[in-house]
Amino acid sequence: MMPNYLYRDGDGFHFRRRVPERIQQRIGQKEIYRSLKTNVRKEARRRAAALFLMTERVFALADNMTLSDEDIRASARHWLSKPVWQRNIAAVLDGMTPAELRYESDDFPYRLLIKGHEGWTAEQECDHEAYAALSSAGFPGPFDNETIARTLEVLVSMLTERVERRIQEVFRPEEIEAPPSPTDHEPLANQSPGQVTTPEVLTHAAEWQDALVVGWGDWKAIIAHSARQYGVAVRLFAELIGNKPVGAVSREDAALFRVQLLRLPSSHGKGRPLHALKAIEQADKTGAERATMKTVKRHMTAMNRYWAWLTHQGHLPHGESPFSGHAFPGTKSSSRDRDDWSAEGLERLFKSGDYRTATTDSALHWLPLISLHSGMRLEEICRLRPDHDISSLNGIPCFIIQPHPDGWDPKTEAGERRIPIHSWLINHGLLELVEKRRKQGSTRLFPGMLPNRDNKLSAEFSREFSRLKTGLGFGRKVVFHSFRHTFKTVLESSDYLERHINAVMGQEGVRGEGATYVKRVLVSKLKEVVEGFESPLSLDFLPKADFKFVNNNPTQKQLGRRRRNTVRQ
Repeated sequence: MMPNYLYRDGDGFHFRRRVPERIQQRIGQKEIYRSLKTNVRKEARRRAAALFLMTERVFALADNMTLSDEDIRASARHWLSKPVWQRNIAAVLDGMTPAELRYESDDFPYRLLIKGHEGWTAEQECDHEAYAALSSAGFPGPFDNETIARTLEVLVSMLTERVERRIQEVFRPEEIEAPPSPTDHEPLANQSPGQVTTPEVLTHAAEWQDALVVGWGDWKAIIAHSARQYGVAVRLFAELIGNKPVGAVSREDAALFRVQLLRLPSSHGKGRPLHALKAIEQADKTGAERATMKTVKRHMTAMNRYWAWLTHQGHLPHGESPFSGHAFPGTKSSSRDRDDWSAEGLERLFKSGDYRTATTDSALHWLPLISLHSGMRLEEICRLRPDHDISSLNGIPCFIIQPHPDGWDPKTEAGERRIPIHSWLINHGLLELVEKRRKQGSTRLFPGMLPNRDNKLSAEFSREFSRLKTGLGFGRKVVFHSFRHTFKTVLESSDYLERHINAVMGQEGVRGEGATYVKRVLVSKLKEVVEGFESPLSLDFLPKADFKFVNNNPTQKQLGRRRRNTVRQ
């Protein structure tokens, strides 16, 4: 009988099942969580049963997943590159006489692979080394016999190649070409692909990040902290694989980079600086949670784009990038990755003790309300400036989403927009809060927020809100961004045109038409769209925020009264 994988969240049922630990890296996630799109228990059980059978098939496929030849070559190369292996190979080869090299070198791979463990057969020892190579590369077992056999074959082949190089050194040293002198190189444009001398991986990394910020070719410029994130991938490659010439980076190097990224702890880069190999070593000892396949895909994509830029700049000959064409199971994005806020969920949040005790001028009080009634992103709300980003256009109070002098700008071109302020927010006292901040001389509507090292104001609030909603029993599918989903879901069920909804939300329309409509839709039409939103839960139980501005600069009369009171005491 199927175990009960039903989970009630808000108004409906969800399917929730943990991925077996042995295949979590292959699946790319630790848990499968899907909305069943029904609030009827009987129907939910039927749909859950179908999903259960589907996940059983997926788990079975993952268990039997066959590693590619590329994965196996990268695993063998990684295993044989370990210092203990390099020492053993050198010790055995250097100690062989020319006669032994000539007549006994065929047995060399097996002399290294078979270490003479008591009670083990030669076949068992060889299989053990193949299994160790795959495990060391980060691929989760168990491995079938075919995969072990293929890995052993590659290990023997690589060891045989090493013997052949040694034979050449001993018997035919004149055939070994000396490395070319740097002064002998011709300009890149005059050399064939096989003769090109290319810069090292890190040489142009900073220049590439600068190019990302200003835009190059047909690429849209990105913000500085995103460019720094792209640069992290290049640094990680240099630490994990080596700062080798870009022309010498092979597809096997890229595959090994993918494997090593999966071994990195998920917390790497969030604390004190630490070399990637050292971080992996510590994670192996502590059993720390590793990087997700989604993170790995992001770094591989960054390297692929770096290669495209290097080619565009003439630092690399034209050819296929070694970072393209790799598989990243379980990373396909979906609009269903997050759930909307249901009426029950909103009630649980807004009637919680943490929310009700927050002051009426706090970020916790206002940010959920503003996002719910405008569809604005969290960082956009945190960035609001009373004197610049909230004003009346044609008599209609609006949020103005626009670039800021500190370098922050909206997510896309369509993100620059005007959003009429919903009448519910006005009635709840938002404009009074704006006026209070102006009188206080505050540059931000929520002045307590400080930027992190990536210049994001929302980072700390995002963590606090995550802890709050988790404490209230919400699953990982319900997040702050779900307010934006709720806003759009309600409007999509109305008669408003999609391009008008996109203009309010700052989303690109079909063929990028969103940015165009943002600039030409009348504010009155945008106001009509915003007012078309009605919260799934009536929020009349929330009292209007009361802001009685207190002058922090007392008059002489007030100072005199304070002195007299002090004397009496």
